[in-house]
Amino acid sequence: MLDTLVIDEKKTYKIEELVTLIKVSKDISVYSHILFVALMGMCKSEINGIKYTDIDKYY
Repeated sequence: MLDTLVIDEKKTYKIEELVTLIKVSKDISVYSHILFVALMGMCKSEINGIKYTDIDKYY
């Protein structure tokens, strides 16, 4: 039996907030990290472990 996932909306970004975050971070060095966090839900250690060969460029 699966447990019900409870999401605390106070700790979750709204779509408008994510769009703003992505737009304002476009010219900083951690832009790719912000994209991975915002769009993929990855944590810092997962992002730091990604290699270029892990990315499927033909998808």
